[in-house]
Amino acid sequence: PANKNRYGEFRYSDESLTKTVLKAQRKLINTTIMIDDRTIDLFKIKNKIKLWKKKHRIDIVAIDYMGLMRTTRKYERKDLELDDISLTLKQTAKEMDIPLIILTQENKDGESANSKGPLRDADFWFSISNLADKGIKVWKIEDEGMTYEVAVNPSIFEVRLKANRHGRAGAKMLYEYMPDGTYVEIDY
Repeated sequence: PANKNRYGEFRYSDESLTKTVLKAQRKLINTTIMIDDRTIDLFKIKNKIKLWKKKHRIDIVAIDYMGLMRTTRKYERKDLELDDISLTLKQTAKEMDIPLIILTQENKDGESANSKGPLRDADFWFSISNLADKGIKVWKIEDEGMTYEVAVNPSIFEVRLKANRHGRAGAKMLYEYMPDGTYVEIDY
């Protein structure tokens, strides 16, 4: 079981976290991952999701990168096209009862680069940024009255929950990209 800290965030004990990770590993060990990396239009993507859900009982869909998607309709501006794509994907996810992960690039102001539609339609909005690219040399973390410092290098990045339709946002996590290709959360 998880315990709440003073911020209302859940923190797992080491034992509970290990059990959760092992349970997830057992579920994923025999998972089939299907990839279609062709650039196809929204109509074909929607139909492919429906087909794969029916034929292969897929449990989740990830789309990288939303800005490359196209519709069959013509729009005056790219933001209007992406708003339509975002709404259609959200409706498809609800109709198929399937979680949908959509990756989109942020602009310098921390908003979706081409449209506000994906941010408006998202249940959760995570932002990932490289701290070294922002010129940050030391990351200070305050937790339960203690201050910790993490020296920043190009392999360290921050994951921030910027919006949460179901509760509180603002949680931040630091991760480091390791030489073996894995990501490790920096514990503090």
